[in-house]
Amino acid sequence: MSGLKVKSQGIEVLADVRPLEVFQLSVGYGMVFCAFARTGYSYGKRTDRNTDKLTLLSKLLELVHRKRKTLDTGGQNKPLHVEIRYHKSGKPFLLVGGTPGPSVSFSYSDGSIWSALCDNDFSCGIDAAGRSEFSFTYPFHRAFCSEELRRGREITQTDSHETAALLWSAKEAVVKAIGCGFHQLEPLHVRILPHPGSFGPAFEFDTEIIGTALRGSPYPQKSSITVRSFKHGEDWISVALEDRKNVGKTL
Repeated sequence: MSGLKVKSQGIEVLADVRPLEVFQLSVGYGMVFCAFARTGYSYGKRTDRNTDKLTLLSKLLELVHRKRKTLDTGGQNKPLHVEIRYHKSGKPFLLVGGTPGPSVSFSYSDGSIWSALCDNDFSCGIDAAGRSEFSFTYPFHRAFCSEELRRGREITQTDSHETAALLWSAKEAVVKAIGCGFHQLEPLHVRILPHPGSFGPAFEFDTEIIGTALRGSPYPQKSSITVRSFKHGEDWISVALEDRKNVGKTL
């Protein structure tokens, strides 16, 4: 564990049984469960990565159901059958026991996998990013506006590279929650600014979609997406939650 003790900041550690760590986060008006595990995966080995996802999700779903006492296995401790499918946009969705499951999102970082699940009526996105991804030659002006970087440095009290990792993870989490990715939105179209009163070690951000709207579907400039970000090891982890009706299934 990375020494994360921020229940008062909206994050509660539910389990730390290596290699699995599970967190419960309050994000805006919703709740998200996310899990972290070391996998040792290799880029390009999609089969291995899919197995890692299923293993992590099965453990996470069982823990969440036990916490909420909603899992009925007939007293036989049967494992949940979990399937991962993908929309045309590439956004994953779950089938749990053959029925639609909760909204889900994944992120990989340095041989690790993160997964997030959220309650009914919401869509979630999760992303992990570290400062090593943002070298001195990185085109900051193409991904972040000056106000984002300035206010980001103010709350983190760090340099542009650390701040960029935080902001980028938040932007990626937002487009994953929407389900469009950056093939429909440019990074500068997603404005990430600290929520009034946000302070560490877990930060909350408000989101604004500016410039070109999503192609093919109207999207409000003042979005209903909230982001919560925290540090885990060398990475910033961001979880975005979009308030959306009739999404997924209650955990």
